[in-house]
Amino acid sequence: MNSLKRHLIVAFAMLCPTATAVSQSIFWESVNPPVASNESFVRSMVILPDGGIMTTLNSRAMYRSDDLTATWTKISHSGEALRPSYRNGYLLRKRFSFMLYDADDDVWRNAGGDQALPQLDDVMELADGTLFVAASAGLLPTEETGLFRSTDNGASWQQVLDSVGASSIELTADGALLCATNRILGGINGMDIDKPAALFRSTDRGDTWRQAALQDVLVNNWKIWTAPDGLVLITANLDDAPWGRVYRSTDHGKSWSTSTLLDFVWTFVALPDGRLFAAAINSGIHQSGDGGRTWSGASNGLLSSRSLALALHPGGRLFASDWFANLYRSSLPVTSARSTDSEPELTIGPAQPTPASDELAFPIRMPQAGFLRISVYAIDGRLLLTPPAVHLEQGSSTLDLDVSSLAAGVYICRLEQDAFAQQRVVVITR
Repeated sequence: MNSLKRHLIVAFAMLCPTATAVSQSIFWESVNPPVASNESFVRSMVILPDGGIMTTLNSRAMYRSDDLTATWTKISHSGEALRPSYRNGYLLRKRFSFMLYDADDDVWRNAGGDQALPQLDDVMELADGTLFVAASAGLLPTEETGLFRSTDNGASWQQVLDSVGASSIELTADGALLCATNRILGGINGMDIDKPAALFRSTDRGDTWRQAALQDVLVNNWKIWTAPDGLVLITANLDDAPWGRVYRSTDHGKSWSTSTLLDFVWTFVALPDGRLFAAAINSGIHQSGDGGRTWSGASNGLLSSRSLALALHPGGRLFASDWFANLYRSSLPVTSARSTDSEPELTIGPAQPTPASDELAFPIRMPQAGFLRISVYAIDGRLLLTPPAVHLEQGSSTLDLDVSSLAAGVYICRLEQDAFAQQRVVVITR
């Protein structure tokens, strides 16, 4: 099978047809790490469109596994894969530039033009191709830092937020941008700086910014996390929580409240059933079933409480890493099929064709006539499409979905009728 087919034809999976997990408990089992060395821990991990696992070590060396961690292959480029790209791949952050891993052709491409950039902390791409980079300290005192934007694929950049220590940029479900900055104390690159940390919000794609409600909170260099329902989580630091606390917003970052999780969170992951998992660097893995308000430990089987990377595989298992080069997976899938002991309220078959191009169709069996709603999410949880609800008659029928506006890649389709919901992973190719 050639490279293109290998990366586009993905095993079609059912993530969570009932929005209810089999169990709230989780146990971790050790798996084969990329490098067997206590000095080479996995700092980040992403799941590729074909189900492959790509990891970044603390040295920025990158490895890939196509057999669920049984074997690993070193990737020729070094850096850190941060987030999915709309161009069917992953954006790779290097120190002063960034690249795109193209999953269609299994190649790496320059994604940010040839202009030298300050030291990068985060990279983000919007659906229209607009690029943002959050840059902390440069190499020279004259170098600008802050948040930069490019509308020509990186050929030129405009500073849209002047702030020393810009660390994280994220898009909320209502289209607003959030940018976190670090507190800088003392001298850096010859400059005498005493600048507080802050969280900024923009509703005009970065043209103007206003300080968000967390102005009295020291925001640390941890990534902002957003969900399609308006939930936003961020780790921040106050005098009463010197090791960090998770703050949550349910209105796209307009207002904030505290949660019970007191730690620096390296990675957040959301399950299709609504549960949240957090990898905290001092207290292991935590889970929440109420939108991040309260958290409980989920570290059974971990060899260390210093957790880092966390990722959900399409097969239903969670993968995690710690500071001491250990790699884990959940012993059982955390998402599973509904029990067949009782007749389901609704039956939804696999989408056809797979992969799809401009249109796909879901075979549906309705126990009674009613409206069926469908939502399409990116693999990282961003809501992309919400077509009008469709009324279907009782019995077997077909639901057609226009996907011509979506770029090639992997997407999650959620279909709902009343309290019943099923999710399907689909592959779009161009």
